[in-house]
Amino acid sequence: MVRVRVSVRRRRVKVLAEVGYGDPEPVRTEVVRAVGAALPGLGLARTPALRVGIRVRRDRHGPPPSIQEPTRSTATPAPAPAEQKKA
Repeated sequence: MVRVRVSVRRRRVKVLAEVGYGDPEPVRTEVVRAVGAALPGLGLARTPALRVGIRVRRDRHGPPPSIQEPTRSTATPAPAPAEQKKA
């Protein structure tokens, strides 16, 4: 998730989550689970209705980094400095 906004009123709780990458449905499921479990614990006389909105926000700088193993560079490592000879 990139950002979450929560608005609480007398009869409704609105949650807007922005997803940077990936599938938004698991995010929606997790938000509903977490907020749905927290609402009864508040001890309110009437549990407010829950509204969840998911917005997909694509980054302007390209796709997210991949999970694959990073590729090794073809450059050779610099040689270690030679020991200085004492006179």
